[in-house]
Parts: sequence; C-alpha cells; structure tokens
Amino acid sequence: MDQQPPTPPPEPPGQDPRPAWPAEQPESPSDGDTSSAGACPYPYAYPYPYGSPYPYGDGYGYLYAGQAGPAAAGGGPLGAPPTPRDETVFGVGPQTRPGNVPWGLRQVLLALLMAAGPIVALTVLVLFLPKQSQPQEVSASAAAIAVVFTVLVDGWFLLWAWMFSLRPGRLSATSWGLRPVGKTIFWLVPVALVGIYVVSAGYEAVFQALAGHPTPEQDVVEMFPHSSAGLIFFVLLAVVAAPFFEEVVFRGFLFQGLASSWGTIPGVLASAALFSAIHAQLTVFVPLFILGVVLAWVFYYTRSLWTSIALHAVFNSIAVLVWALSG
Repeated sequence: MDQQPPTPPPEPPGQDPRPAWPAEQPESPSDGDTSSAGACPYPYAYPYPYGSPYPYGDGYGYLYAGQAGPAAAGGGPLGAPPTPRDETVFGVGPQTRPGNVPWGLRQVLLALLMAAGPIVALTVLVLFLPKQSQPQEVSASAAAIAVVFTVLVDGWFLLWAWMFSLRPGRLSATSWGLRPVGKTIFWLVPVALVGIYVVSAGYEAVFQALAGHPTPEQDVVEMFPHSSAGLIFFVLLAVVAAPFFEEVVFRGFLFQGLASSWGTIPGVLASAALFSAIHAQLTVFVPLFILGVVLAWVFYYTRSLWTSIALHAVFNSIAVLVWALSG
C-alpha cells in the first residue's frame, strides 16, 4: 500500500500566510486635501507633479496658488496647483478700478528704457547726418511716410508695454482698460471737452500776456500739405492711430503702473507729464499736460479705455478741422 505524505502542521493561530501589503502612506495636501492652502480647488483637476509646463500659469487662464495680486505676474512655486485668477486685478474682477494691476514703477521704467533706447540712438544718429541747405517741400508722399513711421514707433512702444504688463501674468487686454463702456460716454466726452477748452483758454490768456503772441501749433501739422491727400493722412494719424496707441500706452499701461506704485493722483500727474514730454515741444507742454490729466480721469471714472480713446479722437478731430479750414 502506498504511503500518504505526512500532513503539514497547521499554521499558528493569528497569522496570515499571504504576503503583507505595504502600509498605506498618508495623502499629501496636493493629492486631494482640499482643506489645505494651495490645494486644487476642483475635485477632478489634479496639479502637475513637477509644476506647470507654462512659465506664468497653467495655460487655461489660472495663476498659481499663493500668487494673487501684484505677485501674480511672477508665477508660483513649482508643484503648486492652479487657482482662479485674483479678482482684485483690474480687468479680472468686475468691481476693480484702474491702477489695481500687477505691474508698477519698475515695469514702467524697464518698458520705457527698452522702447525708447533704440529710438533715441536713431535720433542722435540723424542729428549727425549732413543737413540739406533747402527745406524739403511738404508733399503727400512725405505725409504718408510720416504716418507709417509714427505707427511703427507707436507699435514698438505698445509691444514693450505688453511685454512688461499683460504677458507675464497672461492677462487679457481688459486689464489695459479695453472693455465695454456704457452710455456714460455720450455725456462725459462733451463735458470733458468743455473742461479742457476752458482751462486751456485760461492758459492761453496768460501765455499771450507774458509772451506777447499766441501759443504756437504743434510741429506735427507742418508735415501735412493742405490738400485732400494731406487731410486724409492727417486724419489717419491724428484721429485713428494716435488716440488708440497713445491711450493704450500712456493710460492703459503707464498711468496704471504708476498708480499701482504711487497712488491714483500721482499716477495721473506723472503719466500726463510723460504724455506731454513725449511730444517734444515745450511751448505746448501745458495744454498737452491738461489733456493728459483729463484723459486719465475719464478712464478712471468709466473704467474703460474706450472713453479716453473717444475723447482723444474727438479732440484731435476738432484740431484737424480747424487746420483744414485755416488752409
């Protein structure tokens, strides 16, 4: 008879012969603990394990946790999950005012340095070129070149304004003030125009009493001939291009950046002084300064840059009309 193999001894009581699973590790705050600071605010959205592949946010309109307000432009620490944009930033929150922006004096100075540097160098180079003995005749082609050159320069400034304001925080153009405006524009623009002309008339009276002659026109009018083509190019420059580019740069970027660092009133005054100085004509510094102050005020009041663009365009339209009728 075959012998049966011996029966193995029974396992000691209380022991499981299966291999033990490793003990569960406690979940970290970034793995779903929504009660901790910096946790992912959405139940099915998980943070990138090594930080966002986008340098200034998560690529979907959010900034990093802990980087709200002015620090939002710099991004957040690696591994921090995305959180909704800061509602205190102008153009993001519905109740915000111009000047509540993540860029300030440092960004304004850097943008001006980068934008104005090549232009100043080119201007100095032109001064050393041999001058013609006879003045050039004002023609439509010269006016067209002046319009194209001015648009290129304004676009160059606009590029650097974007580089140091909207781009770092992936903000939209609404933070510059390019947002809808209500019916306020229909009464505010005429009222602001009256205020500009009243103050300018007082300055004109003082200037004539001291200088003995009226305030001279801006040098820009000498670039356009009194012809149909000259009028068209003048309108394109003064009524279309200049109001848009100058308002975005000087009110949307400069005024808001200076107001963010210094406060609203100093920002208004400083941006108006820069706006007047950039025209490089001392005899019209005060009238342009007055215009710059009013333009910043209507922008701050309506929270829409389209109001100041409209005011600027109407003001220049009246000046162009006076120029056309005087020829």
